[in-house]
Amino acid sequence: MLASAAPRRLLLALPQSLFDLGSGAAVSMRLMACQLASSGWQVQAVCTSATESGRLGLPPVGSRWPSVSRRYLAPAEPGEPPRWQIRDSGVDFEVWALPEGTRQDWARLVGAAWERGVVRRLLALQPAVLFTFGADPSDHRIAAAARAAGCAVVLALHNLAYLGRSLPPHDALLLPSAHMAARHADVSPGCTGTLPPPMWDADTAVSTHEPVFFTFFNPEPAKGVELVIRLAALRPDWPFLVVAGRAGGAEFAATASRLGIDPSKLHNVTVSAGGVPVREVLALARAVLVPSLVEEAAGRVAAEAIANGIPVIVSDSGALPETVTPGGQVVPLRRTAGGVLQVDEAGVDRWLAALQTLADEAGWRQASARARAASTRWQVAAQARATDTWFSQVAESVVASAKRPSRGGG
Repeated sequence: MLASAAPRRLLLALPQSLFDLGSGAAVSMRLMACQLASSGWQVQAVCTSATESGRLGLPPVGSRWPSVSRRYLAPAEPGEPPRWQIRDSGVDFEVWALPEGTRQDWARLVGAAWERGVVRRLLALQPAVLFTFGADPSDHRIAAAARAAGCAVVLALHNLAYLGRSLPPHDALLLPSAHMAARHADVSPGCTGTLPPPMWDADTAVSTHEPVFFTFFNPEPAKGVELVIRLAALRPDWPFLVVAGRAGGAEFAATASRLGIDPSKLHNVTVSAGGVPVREVLALARAVLVPSLVEEAAGRVAAEAIANGIPVIVSDSGALPETVTPGGQVVPLRRTAGGVLQVDEAGVDRWLAALQTLADEAGWRQASARARAASTRWQVAAQARATDTWFSQVAESVVASAKRPSRGGG
């Protein structure tokens, strides 16, 4: 039992990099840690350098990320990889250095050592809260060890992949939208919290804005890249920026070719390699386009746009309408009888009309004003207070209880 566990002490543990800029889940959990640190919590984090894209998950040092300091350390124990020790925004991060290109095979490389390392950090820090996600066997074992030691486990669910799976033992679920809360209403008998995607000025705040591009992130078919390609082909006079995520330039070109559009002739499309702070991308965004065809849990990039007063257009997918109302615009796509969203000619026409309004200066100014008026929802100080309140309630309820019923799997 962690008898000395402090109600305002938290360990964030994630087997992928918390600096994976292509993962909205990883970014959100890291920024919540920063918000908690700003509210007086002692926060430590441990993760690996694995990312969804395979790029090395480390923050750049220097002008792009001025708040970060880092140093390279030898392995803490035999069988573990070397580590990066990073200090950012009041949070101490330990990043296990895995080979570049590591995606989901982190468990093969360091699985057993990872479990031991997280438990070791739990015993050393004695936190009131373990903040994590995942439902693999190792996640179950780590969560069980934390709860056995008297630590509250907050399990964050950032997508619908957990439905139908056995969740690790936990004390609270944290969800990014009311839509996700409704979809998981019967998943757990424990405490459920809803906090929208968090902002942090060092990551998300745009200091100087030049409205140039219609900007689209992660050119996967599921994210609506077909629609963006069709729009770009129809309006070669409009500049588009496509930012790589799990998918990149090769996938964009392959989809264009499949549609019968020569990608080399889309001179108005710039494909960015990604992996840079989102504030740098949004600094040149005229509008952010999120024509997702999948059931989105929240829509982090849509929230980031509105937080900066940048117009955003989204599909009627999952929690996207909830995220952008009232600051953005929802433009529906075709929905089949089975509820699947598809790109059809009518949908392309509706999106084309919406972009035409934003291409016009007067229309863009009106849309930007709506986004700025709605941006108060995403102010860091207000979000940090709400995050502090919710995590404090979870921690205090568990610390005050010597005996707790088991919740979730395990």
